Amino acid sequence: MNYLENLMDNQELLKRNVEVLLDKYNSLPVGYGYIDIITDLNHVEEFIDDLSTLNIAVNGVTWWCHSTESNKVEFGCPHGMGGPQSRDGNGWFSEMGNDYECFDLSEEVYNRFEYGRVDKNDILNLNNSVKEYIRHFTNDEKFEYCFHPALWLHVPKEWRRKFN
Repeated sequence: MNYLENLMDNQELLKRNVEVLLDKYNSLPVGYGYIDIITDLNHVEEFIDDLSTLNIAVNGVTWWCHSTESNKVEFGCPHGMGGPQSRDGNGWFSEMGNDYECFDLSEEVYNRFEYGRVDKNDILNLNNSVKEYIRHFTNDEKFEYCFHPALWLHVPKEWRRKFN
């Protein structure tokens, strides 16, 4: 059984567990699926670790600006296009433009997760590389403290959130 087949066989339990993590880390999925899950930088590594425990891989990261009144003054927000209100009602998020580096998988790694067999170590290694990328990006000269990473979970395209 390949990675995605395993997720499909256990989808109800896994989706329920992911929803628990979204609440735990106050993460905000932008749409109806499991991409662009905006997460506070202070909690993103724990969130990724918990996803690894569920054997769910992260295959992408984009960046969103948390535009609040104080961030507008301090950082010149918004830094991007429009987006959703924050979960706590304090401002909104704007999707960063193409001037900001994102994390994407190579085609080879993506295809292995789509069609091949992967094990827990493959998932852990990929998720650790995502954490390393986030650490590296936060040291970039373009980084501002209003930026929040948004995780893209490598789950079946059919998965839709029930609880949004």
